Amino acid sequence: MRFRGQDNDQVEVRLSVDELVLIKNVLNEVCHGLQFTDNDFQAIFGVTRGELEMFLQRTATVLERANILTE
Repeated sequence: MRFRGQDNDQVEVRLSVDELVLIKNVLNEVCHGLQFTDNDFQAIFGVTRGELEMFLQRTATVLERANILTE
């Protein structure tokens, strides 16, 4: 992972495909492997399960695009 820059509330980083796979796997485990009530989930992670699932989906989409570009 490399820091590329920052602009207001946005941070730009460069990730390898392996790093992005790791992030996706961790997000998947948090969303689907750990058993918390919805209230506990939000208290622990600061977002709802649905919000984190949407982030997981966006991560998976980026990974799919990266795999297409590297094939």
